[in-house]
Amino acid sequence: MLVSKTKQKLREGKPVFGVQTQFDDPFITEIIGAAGFDFILIDCQHSPVGEEKIFSMTRGFAPTESDIIVRVVWNETWLINQALDMGADGVIIPLPNTADEVKRAVEAAKYPPMG
Repeated sequence: MLVSKTKQKLREGKPVFGVQTQFDDPFITEIIGAAGFDFILIDCQHSPVGEEKIFSMTRGFAPTESDIIVRVVWNETWLINQALDMGADGVIIPLPNTADEVKRAVEAAKYPPMG
């Protein structure tokens, strides 16, 4: 089982350091990936990052030891599934306002039979 570097540090009460990006240029992803961040956040909510860029960015960051987190545009099962299928280690869901919305997001992030 893979252990999230970010989650492990948070559980231990240690600080985590990350960077938010929206660039899919291979040179930039290589520099960011080599910087040693605990996590790299690909922000789709506040940028023009779409599915093609998500895929190229997660592939570009894959060789790093950083956790790759994607902030999806909205709490939709297909968007959450897509980010995880493209290589994200985790997702950030914008604006969950009710317990049902949170439950829906958690279920979307799990594959059957759990989700």
